[in-house]
Amino acid sequence: MENFYDQVEVLNKKYDFTDDEIFNINETNDPTVLDSEKVIVETGTHMVYSKKGSERGINVTMFPMDTVPHGWLPLANQSRWMDKGCFLLVLKHLRSQIFGSPTKPVLVFVDGHSFHVSYSVVMYCKEQGIKLQTLPPHISHGSQTFYGPFRRYLKQGHDEFMRRNPGKAITIYDVPIISKLVIEKAFPEHTIKK
Repeated sequence: MENFYDQVEVLNKKYDFTDDEIFNINETNDPTVLDSEKVIVETGTHMVYSKKGSERGINVTMFPMDTVPHGWLPLANQSRWMDKGCFLLVLKHLRSQIFGSPTKPVLVFVDGHSFHVSYSVVMYCKEQGIKLQTLPPHISHGSQTFYGPFRRYLKQGHDEFMRRNPGKAITIYDVPIISKLVIEKAFPEHTIKK
């Protein structure tokens, strides 16, 4: 961890980043079917007023981006997981939303997945003035604690969708619609900047 903080300090001293020039990008799974929560009812009760989809579901990878206008990007591919091509799309989306140049770069924190540091990604970042800083292994879940509220609000969003559309399964095309309000609730700017 000390090496990580030393690297960030060196970058910050060299480029003097402001709050508006530091971003954290971490993908999260936003499936079409969530795990069911336990339902507690009185013994002998036979009616439960909630229903969940019973199918397996499809993973849709979401990239909430802190403090970026229109800062979320739903992406899906056939493997159901992110790859370097999709991550390059995320970086291009970020770049379209912010100012950055090779002489005045922005700092972007990512976890250490190989697609975050592929050759095409690194070259694009170099050309566009994006400094990538990988987080140390096995800490992104601890350093990005705002995903807890996201999961809670996502369950509420799925429940609301199921109530409004009885009998309809959630598809990958419904996920961005459901997630838009969830992301706005889970990632309020005042919480992210703390």
